[in-house]
Amino acid sequence: MKKTLLAVAFASSLSTVGAFAADKSAEPSFSLSGNLGAVTDYRFRGVSQTNKKPAVQGGLDLALKNGLSFGTWTSNVSQWANYGGSQEVDLYGGYSTELAGVGISVGGIAYWYPRNKWSSEGSPSNNTFEYYVGLTYGPLSYKMSKTNGNWFGVEASSATYHDLSYSLGSLGLSDKFAFSAHMGKQTISEEGSMAGQDLGFKDYSLKVAYSIAEDLGVALVASRVKFATTTDAEAWYVSSDGKKLGGSAIVASITKTF
Repeated sequence: MKKTLLAVAFASSLSTVGAFAADKSAEPSFSLSGNLGAVTDYRFRGVSQTNKKPAVQGGLDLALKNGLSFGTWTSNVSQWANYGGSQEVDLYGGYSTELAGVGISVGGIAYWYPRNKWSSEGSPSNNTFEYYVGLTYGPLSYKMSKTNGNWFGVEASSATYHDLSYSLGSLGLSDKFAFSAHMGKQTISEEGSMAGQDLGFKDYSLKVAYSIAEDLGVALVASRVKFATTTDAEAWYVSSDGKKLGGSAIVASITKTF
């Protein structure tokens, strides 16, 4: 579950792959970037995907001059996130542009869990597809992600996530620092065997990122999850060994871009 990630601070360091032109100042037709990082706990929308243990993560992104972009990202996960497997692979694509000073983005992301066994045992698979619409104006950004079916193993007709983030800049410190705040709300329309339950939640976080070098950064994220219904949440967002996967957490990360 790619984050939007509370877990990773992504610096931007693009490596041009386009063909060499006679005029070296010409803008390339596309660019390719990658990232490789480690986190003390992989959290997706505030919920631990690694049973509160570390994760190694990485991805590749292709950006075209016309605004289209495509990419893939992966991380190890626990059996709670991928019963029968140990990995998450995300595939995504989108389009971004700007209109009257407002950044606009649309796209979709497929969350794939190789070797997941839920579907073979009669339960919904963890595999999920979300489409999204995002708006950015100055330091403020809003993104809505929605699925029209099951949501990460939850039998549902739809699910919607609202993501509101605000960039606080360096707060008067060195330009190597970057502070930001986030709040999100997940709603789920449970159905079938899960009808009547409420597994929705709200999550909040504060992040400080520090750029060690142009292509190397570290980050610290303090997050908290508040479930809509404690009884339902305690039965669902808990690992097989009894660990509660929400609550409060502080996550550290380091990321190398190339």
